[in-house]
Amino acid sequence: MATAPFHHLPHATECEGSGIPEPNRENFWLPKLAKFFGEDADAKWGGQMFRISNDMMVVCDSDLTVLYHNRAFLRTIGYQSGSYVGASLLDFFPARDRNDADNAFYGLETGRASGLRINATMLTKGGEKQFDIRVVRSRRQDGGFNLYLTGRIRLEDSREMEEKSENPGEELAIFKGLPIAVWRTDSKLKITQVSGNLWQTLGVDGCEVLGKDLTDSKNPALPRFLLDVDYCDTMAGLSLHCDVEWQEAVYEITVEPFVNRYGKVIGTMGLVRTSKQTLQERSAKHLQIPSLDPTEPIKPIPSPEKTREIEIGPPIQKPESVAALRSNIQPRSLASTDVNRGPVEKPVMTKTGSIALAN
Repeated sequence: MATAPFHHLPHATECEGSGIPEPNRENFWLPKLAKFFGEDADAKWGGQMFRISNDMMVVCDSDLTVLYHNRAFLRTIGYQSGSYVGASLLDFFPARDRNDADNAFYGLETGRASGLRINATMLTKGGEKQFDIRVVRSRRQDGGFNLYLTGRIRLEDSREMEEKSENPGEELAIFKGLPIAVWRTDSKLKITQVSGNLWQTLGVDGCEVLGKDLTDSKNPALPRFLLDVDYCDTMAGLSLHCDVEWQEAVYEITVEPFVNRYGKVIGTMGLVRTSKQTLQERSAKHLQIPSLDPTEPIKPIPSPEKTREIEIGPPIQKPESVAALRSNIQPRSLASTDVNRGPVEKPVMTKTGSIALAN
């Protein structure tokens, strides 16, 4: 049976079972990663970059060519070192599922949705595995798109990897040499890892901040703006993004919850980078509030009774009794809810081959 032509072409022709291509030895992805950090201030690195403790991460361009991947992706595929930069993402799908995967990614590029979840079969060195994958689309300055994929092997296929612990130092090592400042904390908000070259610009010695508490407002080793950040929401699972002024420059701060493979928040990860917005541009956007003239009398604010007098339209008739008010209320439809069984469950996901779009 003939299949539809691919929107993206795979680079490898035979990748069944353990026949996936071996990774390249050249680690030339670091300059590309550095380019991403300086390319677009709206690049969505926060939520995706920091969930890398045990989840694989892959960045692709609009042609599904791999631009970056983390070490967790290598280990998931079955290798301890090397690089798949330059390979096609479709190379890691079985031949029977490539057309379905191609259509799913193409629909994300051309549709209105900015992300999707898929349950897919992917190839590893040890054979086919089931993956839960999240994909986020991010627009580049040239009008094209990058796709950010994070995922993990499904629970039934992850037992063999249970004993393989992740070293957070290996993950933070990818930021070494980049013009950013990255840190990780434990559940008590004490810094356990730092990386990046921006610490020197901020006047911070990375060795001195290890073990410091981000909730200690009297800590002289950290910049003031890091101590003023409220990390309670981050520990509750929410992300934080803000712009701050520091030493005549504008910096962007992103703080994300650091979760383990079971979804439990075990700390935070943060990133600081220089904003493309200048201090003058930022000041121009702020609303200038004129100072009050002490000689001018302050006009009182109208009371609620007076504001009702200027309402447009006929006055609202006050009901004579509660029963009269209740008689105007229509009963709510219970078509979607059963009072005995609770809310109706969501429809089961539909599958196309081995690629299933998750709700």
